[in-house]
Amino acid sequence: MSRKLITNDPPPSVEQKEQKKFISEKRSYKLITPLYGGGVEPNKADPITVVRATEIRGHLRFWWRATRGGAFDGDLDKMRRHEEEIWGSAAGKDRNGNEKPGPSKVTVVVKNSKSGKKYSPFEVVPNRHGKPQVKARQGNKVPPYAAFPLQPEQKEQRIGMQTDSVTDGVSFSLEITYNSDDTSDIHAALWAWETFGGIGARTRRGFGALQLLTIEKKSDEPGSDPRKEVINSISARDLKTEVKDRLETITGTWPPGTPHLSNAMLWKIVVPPKNYRKNNKDDVNRAWQYLVDTLKSFRQNRRIKNGKPFGRSYWPEPEAIRKITGDRLPKHAALPNQADKFPRGQFGLPIIFKFKDDDKGEPT
Repeated sequence: MSRKLITNDPPPSVEQKEQKKFISEKRSYKLITPLYGGGVEPNKADPITVVRATEIRGHLRFWWRATRGGAFDGDLDKMRRHEEEIWGSAAGKDRNGNEKPGPSKVTVVVKNSKSGKKYSPFEVVPNRHGKPQVKARQGNKVPPYAAFPLQPEQKEQRIGMQTDSVTDGVSFSLEITYNSDDTSDIHAALWAWETFGGIGARTRRGFGALQLLTIEKKSDEPGSDPRKEVINSISARDLKTEVKDRLETITGTWPPGTPHLSNAMLWKIVVPPKNYRKNNKDDVNRAWQYLVDTLKSFRQNRRIKNGKPFGRSYWPEPEAIRKITGDRLPKHAALPNQADKFPRGQFGLPIIFKFKDDDKGEPT
């Protein structure tokens, strides 16, 4: 019986894998405009968890794509692969047969959440005929044009009924832990979310706007101490410079159809005129009201008829609907040289069009 020859060769060397360094940040925020929705039911906040970590993770993932998705020469697969390496993926293989990265290396936790107070922007009161009529509540701080989906449908209106609400005075802390190699990616997503995004629904109409209050950082390196930074307010001029400088760093080619920021985008820091709602001492609310009023005027301004601003729209959609449906009042003669276009779709969909008379049905 042969025996295995024993040699004095040293065992194979074992290379220690480099340990990834992780950074933890605690960021505290308050919402400077009311929270709209954000829960499971449309137009309603979550009754238990007003600010959800899963929602914030989704926002950060979107804003990462909007700021860092141009680094892959328009290759969707490469962008998706890198996105999943940071933000995670479902288990399995991709369409090229490669194993997916799996769970996210980024941990997001919401703490110290204050749910604020409910506030209903609208009320149902009797009109001059004693029938229900929806009106903006007296002293309402929410722009009615931005909050119009909270109005009850006509068939549901009851005088004195409880109408849907928004949530004011929400604040929370966000604890986020990430690989130090991904610091620039995480910070780009956080900055874009804080600057252009928000919490809840209708953030593009100004709801759920964020104010960053403090940042506390801690590395997992032995002996490292947490560092806390208080974020001070800045002037409109300094804000303009900061946004411009940040956008200059966002370059590349995005896959077709991927929403993204760029240094070529048009934007403006808007400061309300001094005489606009000068009795309103809340600068944030005053600026919000001004922006919404400006948007409303742009989207719904009408030709003045007989001294009253209730004439036909400057926009082509109403005339296009008349042509398509064949419904036209005698007083609404066809307008010449007007294309059948719906340009306001660029401001977001859906757009709800209504016929004035209920017996005409609805065009949409």
